Amino acid sequence: MNNYYIYYQLENIGKRYGAGLLKIQRYDFDSLKFPNFKEFSNEDILLLKKEAKMLLSENSMIAIDNITKIISKYSSISYSKIKQLYEETKQLRLEYA
Repeated sequence: MNNYYIYYQLENIGKRYGAGLLKIQRYDFDSLKFPNFKEFSNEDILLLKKEAKMLLSENSMIAIDNITKIISKYSSISYSKIKQLYEETKQLRLEYA
């Protein structure tokens, strides 16, 4: 969940943060697109676990960037493009809020 691919999709389906929390319903998950984890290398799975632990302990945006970079190897949209799309979509939402 903590990567720009998911953040971008959630922005596009109109999910908003409230009191620092994102409210997601079960049906919201059904519409999210994500690479097949079965295609991830063992090395990348270990790296994702490491970054997830870092995210839990430090709540670091660096970990989110690193998680997104790992996932980008298995996506048709590059890390830089998805981050740009997310930032642009978020900025538009904030301008019109």
